[in-house]
Parts: sequence; C-alpha cells; structure tokens
Amino acid sequence: MKIGTLRAIAHNIADSLGSGVGMLIGVYGMNVFGEARKSPRGTICVDFLMGKATSGRVSPGLAAAIAKYRFALPTLCAKHGASIEDFKSLMARYSLGTSERRIVVTVRNRIGRTYVDEYIGTPARHLKVTDSLGRVRTKRGGVLRLQIVASRRPSVAVELETKRLFLVPYRDEHLSGLSAMNSDPEVMRYMSGRPETLSETRTMIERVKARWAIWGYSWWTFIERQSGEIVGAGCIQNLRRDGTEPEANCPLEIGWRVRRDKWGQGIATEAARAMADFAFARLHAETLYAVCDPENGASSSVMLKLGMRYRGLDVWYARQLATYEITADAWRNARANMV
Repeated sequence: MKIGTLRAIAHNIADSLGSGVGMLIGVYGMNVFGEARKSPRGTICVDFLMGKATSGRVSPGLAAAIAKYRFALPTLCAKHGASIEDFKSLMARYSLGTSERRIVVTVRNRIGRTYVDEYIGTPARHLKVTDSLGRVRTKRGGVLRLQIVASRRPSVAVELETKRLFLVPYRDEHLSGLSAMNSDPEVMRYMSGRPETLSETRTMIERVKARWAIWGYSWWTFIERQSGEIVGAGCIQNLRRDGTEPEANCPLEIGWRVRRDKWGQGIATEAARAMADFAFARLHAETLYAVCDPENGASSSVMLKLGMRYRGLDVWYARQLATYEITADAWRNARANMV
C-alpha cells in the first residue's frame, strides 16, 4: 500500500477527533485540544490502533470516543482501498498553543518506515512532512519540493550536552555503536539478562524514533565529545508494568546503560543529570523514578548520587525491581549542591 494513502487515512481520522465533530463515530462535541491544554504536559497522545490515549489526562467521554475510532478505522481503510494491517502504528499528538491548534501524526507502515506529518488549525492544514530519512517536504507554488533538514530527525527530538558528552536522540547511523554495546552480556546482565541481536537493536531504533515524534522524549545515544564514539545510552520515558511500550499512566523514569570499557568514569551520572534537567525543566515532571535489579549496585549508586529516595521493591517490566524517586523540588535542591 502506498504511504500517501496511509497518511491520508491518518489525516482523516486525526482531524475527525481534532475537529470535535466525529462523524466517523457518531460522537460530537469532543474537545481534545481543550483537554490537552489542561493535561500536565499540555498534550494528549492517541494511539488509534489501540483506541486509547497513551499520554495526557482525558475525560471519560473523550476516552470513550477515542475507543470508537479503533472500530471505525477498518471501514475508513476499506474506503481508501487499504487495510488496517497496512499500519504498524498510527498515532497523533494534540496540543493547543496560545494561538493555534497543532496535531503531529505519526504513521509507521508494515515494513517499518515512519512518516511524521504536522498540521495546524481546524480543519487541520498541512504544516510539514518529515519522512523516515528526516527530510521535510514543503509546498511552494503548488509544487512539492524537497528540503534536507540538517538535523535529520523529527523536530520534536531534543539534543543535550554535558562537559564530556553529546546526548543525541536515536538515529539510524547509531546502529553499529548501540549494537556493539547491547550485544555485550555484561552490559545487559541486569536488564534483559541476555545479549541483544543486531536486528533487535535496529527494531528498537525505529521504535524510539517513533516515540520521539509522538511523546517528545525517549532514548538518547551518548556520544563522547573527545573521540566521537558511542559510549552509552539513556532515556526519559514512561515506565510500564509489562508489555513492550511505555504506559502513559505510569510515572516517568530515567534510565541509562554504559559501554563496559567506560564503566567507573562517571558517565552515567553526568548524562543522568542532563536528562533529569530535561525532565523537570522541559517536561515539567513532578516526580521522576528510576528502577534497577536489586543486585545492580552500580546503578543504585548513581540513583543515590542524583539525590533519589529508595521506595522499595515494585513490579516494573514484569519483574520485582528496586525503585527510586525524586520530586521536582528535591531535584532543585540536590542540583544546587552538585559540582
């Protein structure tokens, strides 16, 4: 199925919810933008394949309407000569600024290519299109022209810097370095408990790119300034009890992993400070969690260095994990005393 058809379907269903006039589902008077403004981070993210909001605070009425789109989608696909199986993911992020409504729609087709379309206003007008290579298409004089964006990533992805590191959202070109780290059994000992294959790392990079487009936060690659080498990775993401995707109703967590030959050099702590700053300053997080295997003393040590408080054991990722937390106020106090 042509990606243009899938993007047209995605636009139709996202605009239907955004307009508040849900003729596709027979529900009217929805106000997803108004509810997004009242949400803690000012956005609501919707997974149309699952029929639920994956982030943001939604009313019972809006949640029920979103669920209906899941069942309306196959009919909409059929009208366009497509099938719901042509989508690997179909998500939209709604936000309301001071003067305009904005929708970021992310489509991932069944071969894994991801496309991001941005719309403003009601009805939603096309702002720009970012394809899987990070290229932005703009319309000039009725002709679509191709511009290469220097960042080669969706505009919502944010890079961070520290004294020794660049923290760069996952990119395709990080595959070799990330795979070399993730295939080390010692690095993965307290995580999955087994080395990660090249194919698994490639799949995760695609997932992370899509998460950045939808959520505005996910995994970074740690790149050493001096050498240009990939020396680790870290994240701000929602925890999950089980499954494969972060759960919107779970707290934000901070996490990291470091290449084995770089252990003991303070890289995890240095990167974690930058990521925590991002979570509290940019995402306006109220609380940040961190979890690790109870036997992982090195990670626990980093959590304590960040000023986090031990909460005890809890179930995350279908495992009993040591759980730490820090509030925004506690972080500001701890940060003031960090060198």
